[in-house]
Amino acid sequence: MAEFSIDQDKIEALVQRAYHALQTEGSELRAIMPQHNLPPEFEHSPKQKGVKEPETAAKYLFTEAWFERKTQSAQIVKACRAAWDDESRRWIFFPEKVANAPQQEINKIMKNLPYTAHRGDSLEVSRKYKHNAAVLKEKFGSDPRRMIQGFTTEQARDNIDRLWGIGKRIANMYIAYLLEREIASPLDPQNAIPKVDIHKTRITLNIGAIITSEREIRRGDLTAKLEEAYQKACHNLSIPAELIDGALWGICSKNCPKKSYHHCQFNCFLGDMCQYHTPEDRKSRRFQIYDENGKRLDSRKDFQGSLFTKHSEQTA
Repeated sequence: MAEFSIDQDKIEALVQRAYHALQTEGSELRAIMPQHNLPPEFEHSPKQKGVKEPETAAKYLFTEAWFERKTQSAQIVKACRAAWDDESRRWIFFPEKVANAPQQEINKIMKNLPYTAHRGDSLEVSRKYKHNAAVLKEKFGSDPRRMIQGFTTEQARDNIDRLWGIGKRIANMYIAYLLEREIASPLDPQNAIPKVDIHKTRITLNIGAIITSEREIRRGDLTAKLEEAYQKACHNLSIPAELIDGALWGICSKNCPKKSYHHCQFNCFLGDMCQYHTPEDRKSRRFQIYDENGKRLDSRKDFQGSLFTKHSEQTA
């Protein structure tokens, strides 16, 4: 286990900046968020914070959430919308139909969705999907909202986590989706936790909120402590965690992949906060922090280091 500490003040500054971005440029950020890219028939006209078809929206977002692992959200949004718009495939979003469907019929749809493309075994994927549908049908009346409503946040996380292929990080995200769109709420919404994904992890390294002498650090070693830090920041600032979940994901997923120092400084809401763009070895899921000479690594292609020499010269 890597040794590190967290600068809570920097986490709170990050949360405050993300919240401000959502207030000033919310339409730009929401345009790429899955919970704001629902089929139009789910929405009121004009669009409201809540949805017109909450149960169906919950089922749709649950399907999107299930495909999250190692898959870009933009791919998921596009693929799920295509499946929904195809009436011959739309039934895949309804647990009551999936639970009773032949495995091969589920597999025909699963093998063309992004989640399966990263794993290869579409039969295994469709088996897990059918299992989850059966659990939802038997225990929650085929309504995913019932995993959340009437439960504390921790209990809701456990309900979702018990399903195959989910995990608590995705459970956090799904709860945030439903909270933000007023689809469902746990008994204690103030205890919701942002999903600590690669973006919400890397950004803390980029702004210097993770203090460590380790040359590299595994992403998973940071998750639990960052969940606590983000939750504490939201509590201290009285900012709903579900808003920060979407805001930080939107900001980072839009800007960080560009790996451009110029873009960071002039086009990103967090530009002046980021000292680095921390590279990650995707196979080991370890962030590379210092090189063999103790210099801080930065993967931005146009980074010259002139403004941050003192940081680049830090030793491990």
